[in-house]
Amino acid sequence: MTPHVSTTLLRTQTDARLVELIAAGHDRAFDAIVDRYRRPLLRYARRFLHEDTRAEDVVQSAFVSAWTALNDGVTVRDLRPWLYRIVHNGALNVMKKPGGDDA
Repeated sequence: MTPHVSTTLLRTQTDARLVELIAAGHDRAFDAIVDRYRRPLLRYARRFLHEDTRAEDVVQSAFVSAWTALNDGVTVRDLRPWLYRIVHNGALNVMKKPGGDDA
């Protein structure tokens, strides 16, 4: 069981601190990351994938990948560009598939 940390307090933490909290077992810190980056990552994914459903799928998949990596102990020096890179690569992979977006 993870210790309880206020959602309001989590929202005020830096990205680096949120990554540290996740590593220490504070699962709710990841919710703060999702709250902080979901919309900007969706806007970014839509630049490549003009279909909202595909962009949302790529962002959701990126968050699953990030969650898995952070829980596996992957060292992340700078969270924001790392998340954008995951979304970027995911969007490119969707575009490469047959029937991918015609961006």
